[in-house]
Amino acid sequence: MWQLSTFYKEAAHYRWHRKRLLAVDGSRLTLPKHQTIIKEFDTYGFRPKADSHRSMALSSMLYDTLNHLTIDAQIAPLSVSERDLLLDHL
Repeated sequence: MWQLSTFYKEAAHYRWHRKRLLAVDGSRLTLPKHQTIIKEFDTYGFRPKADSHRSMALSSMLYDTLNHLTIDAQIAPLSVSERDLLLDHL
């Protein structure tokens, strides 16, 4: 994270009322079928009868909106909540 601290200390950057304006966004990802991915992220049933199983993940990104800079990014199993990832960002 030295890159971020160097950026905020040394580069001219935007602020809103002397504060960084941050946002968090989460997305669900469909992952490829591979045994190591299934072991790490599990599988979930889809379609009306849940007869199609896929590995899914939840991604989350903390972003400096004024400077177009990603501060933190995470990927976790779908069973983890977006709120948990938000708290990890902070």
